[in-house]
Formats: sequence, C-alpha cells, structure tokens
Amino acid sequence: MIARPAARDKKVTVLPDLGAFMSLEAVERMISDALADEQRTGRLANALRERAAAYGRSPAEKEVRGAVDFVREYVEHVPIYLRGGLEAAREVGRELEMRDVVSAASTYWLDSDAGGLGSFRGGYRACPVPA
Repeated sequence: MIARPAARDKKVTVLPDLGAFMSLEAVERMISDALADEQRTGRLANALRERAAAYGRSPAEKEVRGAVDFVREYVEHVPIYLRGGLEAAREVGRELEMRDVVSAASTYWLDSDAGGLGSFRGGYRACPVPA
C-alpha cells in the first residue's frame, strides 16, 4: 500500500500499488531462467574460460566454479534485498521513494542493453577473470 496525500484536505489516502513487486517478480523469473540456462549449458562458465584465455590465462575448474557460484549467489540476492528495502520503506512511510529505486534497479536487471542479467550478461561484468 502506498500513502498519497489527497489533493486539498491533506489527508492521506492509501492506494494499493503492486508495480514494484510486479517488477521484482519479473526479475526473479529472469534470474531463475538464467540459472536454469547456466545449469543446462554452462554458458557463463564457458564465457569465463574464453575471457580468461583472451588474457592468456587458464583457470582451474575450481576457480571457474567459484566465479560462477559467486555470480549465482549475487544475482539470487538482488530481489531479496530490493524486497526487504520496499518492506522497510513501507514501515517508515517512504514506499513511494523506494518504489522508484526498485523500478530503476528492475529496469537495469531486465534490460540487457543496459547491462542487465540477460543470460548472465550482467554477471559477466561482475565477475573477475581468475588468475
């Protein structure tokens, strides 16, 4: 529920707004799909190996797995933190402001051109090349 001031009488009207939660659900679906894709194809692990090779490196399988696990854990936590932020903001009457933050974050995650997840595309940028 979002509190919005009424036009003239300065009373607060509470209106339901599920927009931020809906965008979080879309991010969660994208993350779930990307994780399933990685499980099936090893796309991120292969990209990490290719990136390392481009720098003359040959990471051990343990290092590649560690990098993939880091990215997986990172992306799994994004919606959890955003949802927690929304809930905390609601408790202090700042849900409108936090909804804007969640909207911007969701746009980042859903828009692969902006560097978002898109089959772990965002994860590629977050992951260092193993030595």
